[in-house]
Amino acid sequence: MRSLPTLDELLQKEIATKTLVTLNEESFLKTIMESKNYINALSELHSSVENTLEEFALSLFELRLSKFLENATMESFDNIFFNIIRNVESFYIKLISGNMITVQGKVLSKVVSNIMIGKIVLNKDELVVLPIGDAVRLTIAGYIKPCTLNDNDSNESSKEC
Repeated sequence: MRSLPTLDELLQKEIATKTLVTLNEESFLKTIMESKNYINALSELHSSVENTLEEFALSLFELRLSKFLENATMESFDNIFFNIIRNVESFYIKLISGNMITVQGKVLSKVVSNIMIGKIVLNKDELVVLPIGDAVRLTIAGYIKPCTLNDNDSNESSKEC
């Protein structure tokens, strides 16, 4: 008798409900290990089974992401992935809408946490102008906050910069 759900069972649970299903990290990791053990035991079917499991994992990710993006909230170990995607979404919208302050294709940002990049030190509260790619990465990592024309959370102009 199986006590842990398989990936396809997890996918079926997600499909069956409009809310995010709570996933316990330990049980989820055990499910993954059981899936890996299953693959190894069936070496002649290895490639086919692996592809199927990856398809289930992709479907589960896409379904959970769509629920998250529809503002579903639930504590789950994979929220960190979805929060990163939410940050990328916010950055993209502000950049494309023209709300983000740019200078010659570079993003004006405020340093929120000290960081050393190569030989350059960026100190908290400094203003920097960075290429878009660097600004995205440092924003996601929590080191900078891009300056915007309007802070939608407070309805004040450039509150953080």
